[in-house]
Amino acid sequence: MTIVLSWVLLSLVARTLERSWWSPGALISLLFTVNAIGTEVFAPEYYDSLGANLLLELFALCMVVGSVLGQSVTGRESGPIRAVVARRWGFIAFGSVFAILSFGITLQVVGARFGELISPASLMNIAQSATQHRYKEGFDFPVYYNICNALVLTYSMVAASHFVAARRVDVLMLAPVLLYSASNVLVTTRAPILYLITLMLFAAVFTGRSLTGRFIPMFSARFLAVFGLLAGVVAGLFFYFQVLRFGESSQRSSADVWLHLRRWPWGSLPGFSLWHDGMGGTTPEHHVGYYTFMGIYDNLGIEPRTVGGYSDYVYLTVNEPGNIYTAFRGMVLDFGRLGTGVVMLCIGFIGSIASRHQVFSARWALVVYVGVSSFVVWTFVISFWAFTANLLGLAAFPIVQRVFCDRTVKLQKAKDDVEQSIN
Repeated sequence: MTIVLSWVLLSLVARTLERSWWSPGALISLLFTVNAIGTEVFAPEYYDSLGANLLLELFALCMVVGSVLGQSVTGRESGPIRAVVARRWGFIAFGSVFAILSFGITLQVVGARFGELISPASLMNIAQSATQHRYKEGFDFPVYYNICNALVLTYSMVAASHFVAARRVDVLMLAPVLLYSASNVLVTTRAPILYLITLMLFAAVFTGRSLTGRFIPMFSARFLAVFGLLAGVVAGLFFYFQVLRFGESSQRSSADVWLHLRRWPWGSLPGFSLWHDGMGGTTPEHHVGYYTFMGIYDNLGIEPRTVGGYSDYVYLTVNEPGNIYTAFRGMVLDFGRLGTGVVMLCIGFIGSIASRHQVFSARWALVVYVGVSSFVVWTFVISFWAFTANLLGLAAFPIVQRVFCDRTVKLQKAKDDVEQSIN
């Protein structure tokens, strides 16, 4: 309970100093508070260390300090981001091309034919075989596969921004997003779909802030309803993917599946605690920054990616192994404790500036804010920046947004509509 109370206290301090839950330091403090409470409630038998949590709180506090320092930077606020897609059919075609290419490459690498996907039994066999191959040997996807995925992520961010500015969801624009998600079903990879949802969520949040001058209240009824819906989708997605991995002949009950999955959200603080207190495995030497930017190192041929992020496992209980240690284990290995604190301070500083829509242009403010916020909400698992497609997707946003969006939207009307939705 001491661990939970210390996180709650840090969250309240961060929110008071930063004046918004959407600011980097307050956001990371709230995230780990929820995680600490969830671990206490749903996995009380997991090992948890006060010393390890205090170190994590120190890193979060460094981000709070950076965020507060960022608030002292003054500059002219950039104008509202031009978010409405003017070239609708060209935009949908753009997203569809890269989503289809990604799907086709996935079929080719997995060794499946399109006709096999129609049968549920065949789909489960393909998924189970792909999962076993991915964990034992890994898939050798070509570099252009990452490029295709990155551009689908960019497309999704622009689409989410458009939905907020236009005040409606264009169902046809969701087709490439759904196809991209389907390609990940084949290899039962949950993370890319969750990354896509994360990028879309923060792109939408920042667009609303750009149009109205303030963030939507995090604890408003509207936002909580959307968040609850997303949480339900994610929970269902996890359950479905785990059933696919076990295969159609599995005798595991639904309760067994949920028990197997609980270590994913609630095993991160215990995993970090076990490693911090010396009960984890040995860690091989890597280049500086490897764990934080693993995908870039892999694609540049510097060091190959470690499947699962970390090669060693710890036992959360006698029968529950896990290899989720938060992003901070990797950051400590990359930069040391002092270096991690400095990095967190810098991330908080630049994220705070972007969240206030100053210094950067509107497009780049969105890129920086979304990149920092996505990193923040994934710190309880792994570094969001360890995946090349995520970084490329962010970098391509200003170009794609400039090509397909223009200023034909009546910004005052859009602003009034978003204000009305908040109130």
